[in-house]
Amino acid sequence: MAKTLTATSVTLTWQPGFSGGESQWYVISYRSKDTSTIIQIPDEIREEQYTIDGLDPFQEYTFTVCSSNTLGKSEGGPAITVTTLRE
Repeated sequence: MAKTLTATSVTLTWQPGFSGGESQWYVISYRSKDTSTIIQIPDEIREEQYTIDGLDPFQEYTFTVCSSNTLGKSEGGPAITVTTLRE
């Protein structure tokens, strides 16, 4: 998974996994270092790129991406931890 950072956003990109021939969508979850609360993006993401806005500057976040389709949901790829930029 790759990322592009600003002070208040992260753009994640990833490679699709095996889909079993079915169309798939992605689920992104993340949390900040300062909390145990996991936030899940409510959108059914159909592209292999997504920007998460509204983050706090100079804060560490951990992101995971899972794929889903009619056959089920993946365990997800490896988590990625990033720190947003200073303002």
